[in-house]
Amino acid sequence: MGCGASVPNAAEFLATAQPAPAEGYVATGWPQSIKMKGWSNEVHAYHHPSEGGAMAGMVQWVMNEHADQSDDPSETANWNSSGCGKGGCGVPEALEICDLDGQPLGTLKMPRHLSFGIGAQLKDPAGNVLALLCTAETKRPQGFSSSSYQVLVPRPQFQGQAPFSGAWYVWATIRRAPMTGTVQIANGQGAPMGKGHTYMGYVGWNLGNQKWKCENASGQGLTICTPTAGEKPARHHVQCAAGVDVALQVCLMYAAKLANDELFRADNTN
Repeated sequence: MGCGASVPNAAEFLATAQPAPAEGYVATGWPQSIKMKGWSNEVHAYHHPSEGGAMAGMVQWVMNEHADQSDDPSETANWNSSGCGKGGCGVPEALEICDLDGQPLGTLKMPRHLSFGIGAQLKDPAGNVLALLCTAETKRPQGFSSSSYQVLVPRPQFQGQAPFSGAWYVWATIRRAPMTGTVQIANGQGAPMGKGHTYMGYVGWNLGNQKWKCENASGQGLTICTPTAGEKPARHHVQCAAGVDVALQVCLMYAAKLANDELFRADNTN
């Protein structure tokens, strides 16, 4: 299962059913095929020079900062003529997730683009937080170095697991490397879970057009994400093999996007 330019045929790639995870699912009752609103494309902005060495707020930011973020579309955070700070630029976004009949399954609450230390929250339709997406870095990473993003869940993944922060436990870590769309994925014990791959290319203003696949450590297909057909703007059509934790797969896909979005961007206009 390589990472070439062509997205595999979903029926063939996802043909192998997976065992139900021993730790349970991030969200129960999700079907293996869902639709999801795509995050807006990156804003055309850059960071204040001080962001090259800014410190992260870590997990508490993900819980606390979301409560403070305004949904006012006119608001731009931490922006001045010298660039944006860790609050990012633009507005926070709520990415609705539903089944193929349009029944709500949850929402991924995204931070402003180019933020750092804020992350995302996966919520169920009642507003309960199912998972946090947090940077694993203590300072804003540079594009020429590797960096990681984590998926945290409010219960242990394995017996004896220590919480990462408060009542939150690491269930997965994605690690990106320079000059590639592929991320390596490890579980809460650091053991390899597989890898994910973002297909690069023009996507317009909506990342719903961006394609993604994920496979386990044995190369068996877990997830294919392609744009919905006949919709403008397109949404994600996420398809998973039988037995796969669909909510966790959504978190992994967006952890990879957030890991790239938080990279330091210098002002190259001068």
